[in-house]
Amino acid sequence: MAITSVLYSATVVRCPDIRFIWSHGGGAVPYITSRLAGAESRLPKGLISYTLPSFKKLVPPSHILFGTDFPFAAGSAAVAKGLKDNGGFSTSELRLIDRDNAVGLFPRLNA
Repeated sequence: MAITSVLYSATVVRCPDIRFIWSHGGGAVPYITSRLAGAESRLPKGLISYTLPSFKKLVPPSHILFGTDFPFAAGSAAVAKGLKDNGGFSTSELRLIDRDNAVGLFPRLNA
């Protein structure tokens, strides 16, 4: 609740110099960003720009797989755009996330 309050109230925009430290890597918040759409309109850089950096500190690109809960969320195009525009990932890291990590787990997808 504290994290959603900070996001929905746009406190992260009004107080950009505060470094929020959330236990457990922000809990579920990095994973449910698409479900927090109400906060999106209050955050000029978008929601993912505030949640993705903490996620990246915990998980290396070699362990991230692209995925969405489309059609229930904003859709795969929005997730891909968020990763590209706000993720700070290199082109090679995006390729890992988009495809190569999945192929490593499921070699038959390499066709």
